[in-house]
Amino acid sequence: MTGEVKNPGTYDIIAGDTVSKLITRAGGLTDDAYPSGAILSRKSERMREEQRYKAQAQELELRLAEALQQKNKDHEPSEQELGFARNLIAELKSAQALGRITFESNPDILATAPELDMLLESGDRLYIPKRPLSVRVAGEVLSPATLQFRAGKDSRTYIDEAGGFTYDADSDRAFVIYPDGSANPLAVSSWNHKDDMIPPGSTIIVPRDPKPLTFMDGAKDLSQILANLATTAIFAEDIADGD
Repeated sequence: MTGEVKNPGTYDIIAGDTVSKLITRAGGLTDDAYPSGAILSRKSERMREEQRYKAQAQELELRLAEALQQKNKDHEPSEQELGFARNLIAELKSAQALGRITFESNPDILATAPELDMLLESGDRLYIPKRPLSVRVAGEVLSPATLQFRAGKDSRTYIDEAGGFTYDADSDRAFVIYPDGSANPLAVSSWNHKDDMIPPGSTIIVPRDPKPLTFMDGAKDLSQILANLATTAIFAEDIADGD
């Protein structure tokens, strides 16, 4: 257990241990704690994620080999496109899985609604962040940054403050992850823009454009794969920083 608890550290799990019991054993939350943004990373979920990433890497390797063997193609992949595909395969093979589970960690709420008090498992990692006054912008922007939160500032404004989109950005698939781990797509492209309420502690992610991989016919869910990799890398850093 790391972050804003009075006694962070490694704790043995006893049968029946719940989130609230662990928080109590860790001395309770500090005055700066923000339980609404807590991250629970579960070992069993991390293993499933890693298996999924490896399976996706194997599928992309197969599609890449098939694409290179085909004759008379309308589009011969460039060295840049081949490099993009190989880099993505390498990222999938080495990705650090997060295994995040959305859960309730506010002791006041758990005291009145014990049915929300999740049972813990061996290998769980619980991170409680500080109360935020910022919004993070990550992914394919020119200057990924943590920016000051201001009421009324929309998602496109935060992206512009982070330098705007890179050449490789997929602006049509930008999304926001709220402090509790839930996510929502954003309309931030030049032709499809609307104001979105972005609360403090949120993370705006602009994934990479999958177009350089369109030469690999049959490769599935490339946009989702790229978005998942971006999300995993960001929040895995949060947990590591709290250790």
